[in-house]
Amino acid sequence: MTTRANPDPGKDATDGAADDALWLSAPEKEAWTGLISLALLLPGRLESPLQQEAGLTLFEYLTLSHVSEAPSAACG
Repeated sequence: MTTRANPDPGKDATDGAADDALWLSAPEKEAWTGLISLALLLPGRLESPLQQEAGLTLFEYLTLSHVSEAPSAACG
């Protein structure tokens, strides 16, 4: 992504005309949209089978996973 230096340090870089805005290129927009879609959809896809099979939320599973990997001295 192309960046532009702020010509006036006393002025916020977001101030100014809309035509000065830098937009994502088509490949950048496609990548960003894919990433955001993944970030929004993945937790639900992971949590659904956990709920059905073990009655756990994704948060509960991740918590248990971290605890199980902790050194034994930290757990007891």
